[in-house]
Amino acid sequence: MWKHTLFCFTVLIFLLPKTEAHCWESDTHYGLTKWLAVKTGFNLDDAEIIAAGAESADESNVLKASVVVPLYVCLGKSQEASRHVQRHHFPSDGYVPSSRKNRRTIPGEPGNLNGGNRWVRQEIAMRDKSKHRNTNLNLFGQSLHPLADSWSHQGIPDKPPLTCSDDLFWSHSKERGGWGSHDADITHKYVDGTLAAAKAVYHYMGGFLKKYPEYKNKSRVPWNKIKSHVMRFAEAKTALDKKKWFDSNHDVPLDSYTTYPCFLRNTSLKDHHKICYKGDSQEEGHGNQIEGLRFKGTREIREASEFFEYFLTNWIIRGRVDNIISETFDFPAVKRGLTESYPEWADVNDHLWFRTLLLMWLVPDHGLVNELGHGMPLPNKRGFDILANKVARKWSPYFESLSEAIHFPGTYQPYQIIPIEPDRYGRRIAFTFQFHHTPRDMLIYIASKIGGRWKIVGMSWIVN
Repeated sequence: MWKHTLFCFTVLIFLLPKTEAHCWESDTHYGLTKWLAVKTGFNLDDAEIIAAGAESADESNVLKASVVVPLYVCLGKSQEASRHVQRHHFPSDGYVPSSRKNRRTIPGEPGNLNGGNRWVRQEIAMRDKSKHRNTNLNLFGQSLHPLADSWSHQGIPDKPPLTCSDDLFWSHSKERGGWGSHDADITHKYVDGTLAAAKAVYHYMGGFLKKYPEYKNKSRVPWNKIKSHVMRFAEAKTALDKKKWFDSNHDVPLDSYTTYPCFLRNTSLKDHHKICYKGDSQEEGHGNQIEGLRFKGTREIREASEFFEYFLTNWIIRGRVDNIISETFDFPAVKRGLTESYPEWADVNDHLWFRTLLLMWLVPDHGLVNELGHGMPLPNKRGFDILANKVARKWSPYFESLSEAIHFPGTYQPYQIIPIEPDRYGRRIAFTFQFHHTPRDMLIYIASKIGGRWKIVGMSWIVN
């Protein structure tokens, strides 16, 4: 039960910030896809529809892995939800349900027929003149998302520090950073993989235009003439470097990206918090959250709500991190859940570790946090030591309200509370949310009543 609780808690937390999970980020799915579409021969408007379709699986709470996996795959134990995530984010040929090792994701290389390129091949093969032009473009764009993800998600899904069925769960493979890291989605970490994914997308875009020649606007630029440009895109390490790359490509102006105009801000790259365009979706709705629904329900739920409110307020608004760790954490339970899948993590002081795991979410530059290990004490400890002692500890709260800092995706509520089925250990209650400035991470915390007092017994996050 404890493990089940921990998983639920983690899921909730991740849903709040956003996010996500589990694939190349918007710089690739949206930004690079549009650029490649123009180079293939589409006009700017058609390229925008394709790129928006390719990004849509990471933008909708109906499709977003960071929402579907924790709530419906793990808590709901839904096979259909797991297949839904498989289709859009982890295009494995393995059957659901089956063990993780049987659901390995293989890159969708052209000519190597597998789940990675099956959807896009189907979209090209099924020419349907009855469909609206824009519908064809959008559906084609949607099919490019799992194609690209077949590179970032290649391998066997990692096992997270939560109780979730091995037969249903999806996450980044351990070889590409594992469940708790954004590394699998960062292009400069896997330059060759980014190039291979981009070349495959470019290849199938050409196949689409052969099937639908009426969509062709201009001559196709050969791959060998754009490869070096894609390489520079892949090697760009920060959001500002990516912006420079997009700014340098005048035939695909940055202001032509109209569906998600601030897409570089919604990445896990360093300096992402410095990116802001007109119409920045990250600034919309702050301070307008409805907070009155959190205390409805049974007395137990009401008590848990008050506990979570106390915990979040003292952490995020007042910065009383040391106090709430001492008052509210069950150290053995939380640590056991975090280290279960990674016994090789270095041994560090419990209080310092949990302090870092709370303070790191207050750092505006989440890309820097990820570069330093995302709060996990890796064997060499250097990144963790820098994060713990030089980065996280210097950040003090700068939010005036919880609604300004966090939200539960798709709602006006700061967080969501989810009761977990009780077992012989008693009731567990999870709460989950996202920080506005980390839209690709859903945080989850789990609490239980111990000796008449509520305690945090599990914590985690899910990356999108």
